[in-house]
Amino acid sequence: MQRRRGARIVIVAAVTAVLAAASAWTATAPGARGDSTLKYVAGTVSCATFEGALQMKAIAYRPAYGYAAAFIDTGFPDTPGTDTLLGLQTDKSNYTLDKGCARTKRFVRFTRRGLSSAGVVKAGYDQSPEVYCGAPRRVFVRYRLGFASSGKPATATIAVWAKRKKSSRLREIGYVRWSRSRSVTYYARKSCTSQY
Repeated sequence: MQRRRGARIVIVAAVTAVLAAASAWTATAPGARGDSTLKYVAGTVSCATFEGALQMKAIAYRPAYGYAAAFIDTGFPDTPGTDTLLGLQTDKSNYTLDKGCARTKRFVRFTRRGLSSAGVVKAGYDQSPEVYCGAPRRVFVRYRLGFASSGKPATATIAVWAKRKKSSRLREIGYVRWSRSRSVTYYARKSCTSQY
């Protein structure tokens, strides 16, 4: 009898541990109707930049486009020479991560401390700020992306950090909080400028 009781306790504990691990990657989306849970993908990558340039653009839903989007780009701004390091759009499943990005164990924080706001953009706005930054050869990008059951992106938190010249210390370049209904981009004034 006692052996069976011990076996039941072990099985219940194992099932509880599996359920707890699975729920770590899902969360209730506040205010969402219908599909009320999001699945998250998170990581930190080291990305090669081009021409010492980086751009950040977060767009809440625009009726003219039919989607909302967030992009971290490098290269000549707004030209065919621009490469997307990390990008997502609400009309496309999954997300884009450039082949010049590789997983890293380097720790960078999600924070906007010391950064300036480029402005809040809400759904329906026709314009949104684009942030242009000078960048070293590599930057560190930490992201946490939320996806609906359709596989399409719904939320994103992105932090971009770079190594200081002649130093091993990192400095934050930018921080993005994005969703279909609202987006805001923060940037370091010493490295970046913002334009509408």
